Amino acid sequence: MKNIISILFLLISTSVFAQHTLTSRISGGDNQSTPFAVISLINADSTVNKNTIADSTGKFMFKQLNKGQYKIKAKFVGYYEYEGEFEMPDNDFTIPEIVLQQNENELDAVVVKEKRIIDKGDKKIIYPSDAIKENSNNGYTALAMLQIPGLSVDIFDNTVSSYTGQTLLCINGRAASDDEIKTLNPQDIRRIDFYKNFNPKYPTAKSVVDFIIEKPDQGGSLYINATQYLNRGTGDDVADLKLYNKNSEFNIQINGDYNHFEQSKGENTTVGMEFPNEKIIKNTTEQNSSIHGNSLGGKLSYLRYGKNDLFNVTASLRGAHNSENKSYNDFYQNLNQDFSTTNHTHNENLSPAAQLYYHRNSSKGHFFKASLYGSYNNTDYDRNYASNVDYISNTKEDYYFISPSLSYNLPISEMLQFYFDANYYYNIIKQTYTENNLSTDSKLNYGTGSFAAGTSFWVIPNKMAMNVKLEDKMLTVDNGNTTNTKHYFAPTIFWAFFTQTQMLMTGLSYGISEPAMRYYSSSQQSIDMYQILMGNSELETSKYFGAQISYVFGPLESFFQVITNDKTMYEQTTYDNSKNTYIHTYLNGGKNLQFNSKITAKLDIVQEKLQFTGGVGYDYFKEESWEKQHKHSVYGFASLMYIKNRFNTKLDFTSAKHSIEYGYILKEPYVLTLGFGYNVKQWNFMLDIKNPWLKVYNCRDYNNSNYVLTSKYYQPKVDYDVFRLSVSYRFNFGKYHNYQNIDMDNSQKSGILKTR
Repeated sequence: MKNIISILFLLISTSVFAQHTLTSRISGGDNQSTPFAVISLINADSTVNKNTIADSTGKFMFKQLNKGQYKIKAKFVGYYEYEGEFEMPDNDFTIPEIVLQQNENELDAVVVKEKRIIDKGDKKIIYPSDAIKENSNNGYTALAMLQIPGLSVDIFDNTVSSYTGQTLLCINGRAASDDEIKTLNPQDIRRIDFYKNFNPKYPTAKSVVDFIIEKPDQGGSLYINATQYLNRGTGDDVADLKLYNKNSEFNIQINGDYNHFEQSKGENTTVGMEFPNEKIIKNTTEQNSSIHGNSLGGKLSYLRYGKNDLFNVTASLRGAHNSENKSYNDFYQNLNQDFSTTNHTHNENLSPAAQLYYHRNSSKGHFFKASLYGSYNNTDYDRNYASNVDYISNTKEDYYFISPSLSYNLPISEMLQFYFDANYYYNIIKQTYTENNLSTDSKLNYGTGSFAAGTSFWVIPNKMAMNVKLEDKMLTVDNGNTTNTKHYFAPTIFWAFFTQTQMLMTGLSYGISEPAMRYYSSSQQSIDMYQILMGNSELETSKYFGAQISYVFGPLESFFQVITNDKTMYEQTTYDNSKNTYIHTYLNGGKNLQFNSKITAKLDIVQEKLQFTGGVGYDYFKEESWEKQHKHSVYGFASLMYIKNRFNTKLDFTSAKHSIEYGYILKEPYVLTLGFGYNVKQWNFMLDIKNPWLKVYNCRDYNNSNYVLTSKYYQPKVDYDVFRLSVSYRFNFGKYHNYQNIDMDNSQKSGILKTR
């Protein structure tokens, strides 16, 4: 009886003296809601008093609380657990809003269904759905299926670009090569970080896509892919094996490609040349031509990771053979005569490369990166041109390349960080060019370096961010006769204003554009009996100033960019009276202007099943070379993707565009691509079609006072009537962690200036 009375007294006193209510709200910062977060109330003796779940807006409530000291804990997926203390008064009480700090590693472990794209100001965080992971077979196809506004993915050429140019592709923060993206397992993708503009982590990149993935730490992974074009003898294959043992990864990869087919139609060109005593008009029609090529490469890589550091060594070797046999019909109107012309080219290339990489993180967020990359390319290039005048030429080239780099990031607080970055690229090119038994030797030492220091900080917490980079760029050119070293100051500033539904980003940049090294070649090559091509070892860099602005509001995104250049390189064609020929060479021109704009909309017609992306663009180009030229271009683009179960289909269309480059007015044709995919178990099948049963061509126009050229480039089975089938198989086993192999650029390099 005594115990019953005690229990009744306790219940009565609880109902009388503990009727107070605690209320508050929990959020993820940046006004991000944390619906249905779990909140625990803990007594002073560390026993759990109550648990509750926040509502859809993050609000929560505890009722019937006594006066006294309490601890409160809050959990939400993707954020660090919060723990705090407060004193409950003898009345109803509201504590300040609890703001959780994001833990991106934990957030990756779940599928975010309510919002798959999150704007964080400096980047977009994209969470691929399970359907996209299952229906794509590598990193490129996964990016293409995501249809990220502001990002263009070409799955035929394996290229990714943004509004501002080529995009750097990374895996877990480390630069990745084309081979690594092509063997990436979409199922391993936790999320994708898209940095649309400059970011302190990647000081030399204009935009970045970073695949955040996880891989086994024991067992292995095998990936095999075969791609075959169905109406031409072209394809590529890759076998990639990764073996994992505790804190080490071994990677062996073998890849190769082949290209054997004939084109029924090709270049169609009209050239008009004014000579002192006559005007020569040459009409060239490319007829049946054959293309043959093979390459084979291999890569060995070892990676060892510790608690706070990572070391990698990689070596690769690649050999390639290419030959083209092109047949032309040349008709000279002044002679009223046809000539049958053949242009046979043959190229042999051997390319070894190696890389060392080291990365170290500290517990306070500091990181240090160092890498050393080197490669060698040996190229033997032959050309046999037979017409009314025959030319036999050979170029032997040795190309040495080495690039050291260092980066250091110094975070002062969550609101402020500094960074330092140094890169150097050193090229040595040795060439011997022989034409009709006459030889010329050339040597070019070409070095570019940069040292950048900058800061990234919040001007207004969670509302306005700013990045400032101060960079010194150095360029050294030694052409064998003279050595010239110049320094350029290149500052960059970006700032962003954003809310939960809108973002406004602007930026200003100043820097230099460097001509490709092949244009520095001192060789003199005959195009035909009336034309000669020459490089120019005295070319200068051009300085540019750029301004851009982008605005995002819900599903709409707009982008505007203006770039001005001085001393832009262009092709000059002049008559040489002593040789009675036209000389093509490269010079620096006057100030140029380029304006680009796009408006894009993305709509989920049926959530996670049917998506549409489309928009319109306007470009304006103004170039000053031998004369002033300008060109307007309005174009449209659209993409439609449907995913259901194991099947997917995608349609992309871009209308024709015009531009000006190197003194030429260029026309790019419309592009229509269709993709169909199906996956079952560990197999993936993809059929890609480009411009089916259509005939398109690229066009180039050149017109100065005495020389006119109009050329149309037809490429059947390359630009249109393309049918490609890709089959891949993947087998994985082992536990998971969050590191990934570092790869390197093992592409073949050459500075050979070639005739068209």
